[in-house]
Amino acid sequence: MSGRGGQDGLIRARSGGCDPALLAEWVAGCGFDAASYLDCNEDLRAAGYDVPGALAHFLTHGYDEARQFTAGLVGDGLAAVTPPDAAYRRRLVRSLYLGQLRHPGSPARLWAGIDPGLPDLLRRQGGLPYVVIGDSHTNHYIQHAIEGETWLAALPLLCRGASARALGWAGSREPFGLRIMRWAASARGLDVPVFLKFGGIDAEFLWIRARLRAGATDFPQDAYRDYAAEAVRRYGQFIDALGGTIGFGRLMVCAVFPTVLTDDAWAGAFGEAFGPEMAALAAGVAVPNMRARTLMRAAFNTALRAMCAARGLRFVDDFTPLLDEAGVLDVRFRQGTGAAARHVDHAASASVMSAVIWGALGGS
Repeated sequence: MSGRGGQDGLIRARSGGCDPALLAEWVAGCGFDAASYLDCNEDLRAAGYDVPGALAHFLTHGYDEARQFTAGLVGDGLAAVTPPDAAYRRRLVRSLYLGQLRHPGSPARLWAGIDPGLPDLLRRQGGLPYVVIGDSHTNHYIQHAIEGETWLAALPLLCRGASARALGWAGSREPFGLRIMRWAASARGLDVPVFLKFGGIDAEFLWIRARLRAGATDFPQDAYRDYAAEAVRRYGQFIDALGGTIGFGRLMVCAVFPTVLTDDAWAGAFGEAFGPEMAALAAGVAVPNMRARTLMRAAFNTALRAMCAARGLRFVDDFTPLLDEAGVLDVRFRQGTGAAARHVDHAASASVMSAVIWGALGGS
């Protein structure tokens, strides 16, 4: 299916009269590739679309359907995308930008230093730019949400597997703290809010590992609260250094998410994270159940909230909205049940997370 028959007229109507050939040139400059778009969307292939038809689909429907695809390096070509219809332009640029965030080279470009012109460009195209720095849960701050004339434009700096308590330790196995501070030195003039999303691994796995290494067979909540207080104290020291570089007024500290792992899946995930030796140690003790591990994370968040209050920082509660009436992660937000499902389901939680982000940024 080429889809081109009456598509040019529809493209012109939706874009405010823009020449379809010019639109195609603009999106190509942003790294959009119709063949790749087709590969990423099985429903289009099943419907018989060919490559020209896939381009027409993107320009008439796909740009506004939150579809997953990969475009060029972040920022490339976006300034040229200027169809006359403002609503169409905002949604088209949003889709292309989110596709660019999926490019494997975009993280390195952002880590190298965010060009101050990029946030300004995003704002002109309806974006609401914000930086989010954190562990693998950072991806939940990349959302397709649009409210009226404004859409969420994340600038993510991913520190996969990073520990909040180790960010200030130069001898850390993964020196993410040093990397963040190098980035911050280049971002002093960047007028963009910054979310910090760390602590997921600290709030559960690291303490249990420490107890197992010490030969303990119990996991008392009072001992955990002491651990959480110390971990958050160290995290706060790093935040002091970061805030001193880029300004405390720009920083917002996120809660840690509820635990996702069920009791049956926990040991497998722990073994994947720390190896068979630690998994064997865990197998011989009664590890806290899902409810207890959720309470541990709640205690960690209490310490985070207090740390923020002491520094006058905004604390972003993205923990409570994901809980059910029993006080554990709502089953709607679970990404399966196996050991590999260690994250809140991105698609299922999109509306919740979008509301959290809008609220933190002063929006809807």
